[in-house]
Amino acid sequence: MNPKWEEFTQKSNYRAEMMRISLNARGQFLLNQKAVTELGDPQAVVLLFDRTRRLIGLKASEADVEHSYELKRQSSSQNYLIRAKSFCTFYRIDVGDPVVFNDPRMEKGVLVLALDNVTEVVRRTRFTGLAEFPPQYSERVRPIQAAKFSTLLRMRPPDEE
Repeated sequence: MNPKWEEFTQKSNYRAEMMRISLNARGQFLLNQKAVTELGDPQAVVLLFDRTRRLIGLKASEADVEHSYELKRQSSSQNYLIRAKSFCTFYRIDVGDPVVFNDPRMEKGVLVLALDNVTEVVRRTRFTGLAEFPPQYSERVRPIQAAKFSTLLRMRPPDEE
């Protein structure tokens, strides 16, 4: 039997010269090298928040500032991690699946991230009709497909606090 190959012609929309910042459910920000370079390669950052516009700000800081968060380089990559669970808990920033900030930008030394402009990053496999379960197995032993759901930012508006 000859395979019927389809050539995948789309390219990734991510390039190394673009800033990429994500946030996961554990309150960890992941920044690529470009984002850290734009911040000035600091040892740590101070976290800022604008409640009315739902913006997160990252500002370069020295590590000895008491309320700064250390930038930890991931061992085998050029990505950096900020453990900011307390920040996310305090401001009720609750994400399920990891999200990527779509339009990070630098404004007067602050890396600005908009909570209203994110894309969900789905890491688990979701089959949508491309793969079929072999017909020789009964209905009883078919794998159970988890219900598809979309993660939304579940953050209370400022007037509810």
